[in-house]
Amino acid sequence: MVVSHHDCLIIKQKVVVTAVMASMEEEELDPRVQIELEKLNTATDDINKLEAKLEEANNLFRATLTESTAVLKSLAKKLGSCIEKARPYYEAQELARTSQLDCQRAAVQYQRANALHQAAKETIALAEERFVNCRHEQWQFDSAWQEMLNHATIKVMEAEAQKAASEREHMRRASVFQQAEQRVQQLQRGLRSSINKSLIYFEEKAKVQAQLESQKERVQQLQRAVAASKLSYAQSLRSLEQISEEIHEQRRCHLPREPGVGAELTPPEAVDALVNDQGAKPFSPLEEMTSKEEEYWECLREKLEKLQVCNPQLVTANNEVASDLMQKNQPMRFFFTTMV
Repeated sequence: MVVSHHDCLIIKQKVVVTAVMASMEEEELDPRVQIELEKLNTATDDINKLEAKLEEANNLFRATLTESTAVLKSLAKKLGSCIEKARPYYEAQELARTSQLDCQRAAVQYQRANALHQAAKETIALAEERFVNCRHEQWQFDSAWQEMLNHATIKVMEAEAQKAASEREHMRRASVFQQAEQRVQQLQRGLRSSINKSLIYFEEKAKVQAQLESQKERVQQLQRAVAASKLSYAQSLRSLEQISEEIHEQRRCHLPREPGVGAELTPPEAVDALVNDQGAKPFSPLEEMTSKEEEYWECLREKLEKLQVCNPQLVTANNEVASDLMQKNQPMRFFFTTMV
């Protein structure tokens, strides 16, 4: 008989609870014990419910996969060779769709990089203008600010390089998409008859794939929830063990018990992160770099705006620059071509 990990935890729970109760017999029950026991019971209920839902979701996924496979095999047998003849067209169509999404994402990245470069130049111009207008006034422009401006000037050049790299990536993605779209149109002209005959098969296949993907996502979501509940269960179990050890230690030392346990345990935020992790598509290096640069220039602009203003005209100019930085409305060149 195979004993699951959760069964082992249940056995351990019984052992720990028995030990805690035995250590506290003839004494008033420590309130922390009751709290952790309630947490254990809640976590156990959650685990049982979630594992039942997970099993149900797995069964549904397997049943859908088996049924859809049979349906597609039946359609393939009925329609014959037109499916294989038309397959290159549908594969090219899928490639064109993903290429279009990549192109659009690259366009957004180029737009951000271009706006970042513009904001960087305007921030440097603002700093230089403040220095020129205030150098004869009672204003301290120390070496730290000079070093900051030198560093910011270097960052402007980096932003320009990042803008150029984003533009190249966008143009490359646009070229890939255009080639994929041309391939789709070429195959559509040459395989029109087979495409029309096999349409019902590939429509059914697309519907099934979407259904299976949705069910798979549900299974993964439940798996994360089960893992989070088991983590909470294990934390409460460790807390009970620590309470028991603390009671024995206090008896040996004849010291009064002090509240507080579990400070070193995993914080609730870690459990929430485990449940909420959706596995989003990771950022590209260009996108990560742009995000960091945006934070840098926003911080620098805030520092500049806190400087002492020397004349009213400079106030107006600074407000206009700040407004421009917030709008970031530099026109962009990008491709959002509608796929045929």
